[in-house]
Amino acid sequence: MTTNSTNGHLAANRIEVEPTDRQRAAHELAEAFVAAGGVDWTTVESSLRLLTDSAGYISPAVESGRTAAARINEAILTGQEPLQADFDAVRFALEQMQRAEPLELVDGLPEQYWQGWLVENWLPRDCVSMLTGDGGVGKSRLALQLAWSLSGNGQWLGETGLMPPNGADYGMGFEPLGPGTIVYATWEDSPEQIRGRLYWLEQSGKTGDGQNFKIADMRSRGHLWASGQHNAVPGLTPAGKMLRHAAEQHKARLLVIDTLGVANGASEIDRAQVGAFFADWAAWADANDCAVLLIAHPPKTPGVAYSGSTGILGGVRAMWTIERVRRDCQGDCGSPKNCNCEPAYAYRLVNAKQNYSRNTGSVWLTNRNGVWFESNGRVPDYGDEVARPSRHNDDADDMFKDAL
Repeated sequence: MTTNSTNGHLAANRIEVEPTDRQRAAHELAEAFVAAGGVDWTTVESSLRLLTDSAGYISPAVESGRTAAARINEAILTGQEPLQADFDAVRFALEQMQRAEPLELVDGLPEQYWQGWLVENWLPRDCVSMLTGDGGVGKSRLALQLAWSLSGNGQWLGETGLMPPNGADYGMGFEPLGPGTIVYATWEDSPEQIRGRLYWLEQSGKTGDGQNFKIADMRSRGHLWASGQHNAVPGLTPAGKMLRHAAEQHKARLLVIDTLGVANGASEIDRAQVGAFFADWAAWADANDCAVLLIAHPPKTPGVAYSGSTGILGGVRAMWTIERVRRDCQGDCGSPKNCNCEPAYAYRLVNAKQNYSRNTGSVWLTNRNGVWFESNGRVPDYGDEVARPSRHNDDADDMFKDAL
């Protein structure tokens, strides 16, 4: 026997203990926050995932959802009404678990794909699209007319045969769309005002179905997307969750958001925030087979179709612009400043962007009493068959057009 000292004690041998995966992950997690050059967020994410995925860990969101579900069950069994807070807790737990699901990678095997359409070459299904144009030109009425036609068996425009009917040709002949539920979310008008406009559409021969046309009065609900009190990063707000849930419950095929400037409470010039907004709404539209149509106002800069980052154009799959073109002088007034001819406007709907089809150019429109019709070429608001306003009514006529 050997000793390492004069007192006869045995020599001590060092015992190496291999750390467990959880111990190693915990160490790497702590080290990632004090790494040279700043926090190593990649290591933070991977280490945290390993720790939270380990057996025995239950997310607080899941535990809160489990407790809330038990309270809901108990309330219903005893004939009471469950608390809204418990429903919110269960929904939050569901959202947290959905976000925690691993990313599934899909094989890129080539196969034929047919893009679905609500209006072929204009409004794609399950995508985010945008309608823009000058203030007061009549964007809301045009979108309302589109939504009304999609709620029934009507047609949006098409009086001269340029705008196709609702539906598409997928290679086996034209397939009409048929009636479906539409949700029109407005931050500008009351439901009574919307129903009044629908009345004039119906009186003008535009067909729809009031039972399928759902109005969401969002004037007192706030933004759909904004930063919260406890989270500086913008995201879906309670109003946004409520609107999505309502659209899902009614199996809506189209959600119109009027307008983008109010619905989006985040920065419109920060590309990252703009990208997050459009990506999230695109994912929702695809998951629920519900197209989203945003109505947007352009800035005051001439020639620019929409306000905000160029990421907005990249975030939508289709964009249309409605333009108001003043009719040229019809007399010999000498100069535009001295022109005394009757004011008359022509309107042009431009198919400005299509990701899944060719651009179909533009369609000339005319507006009669707040209802849009296709026109043959560049014609003013009123034709020879319509009574022209008297000279002293010019200002009132301009005010009416601006109000549209």
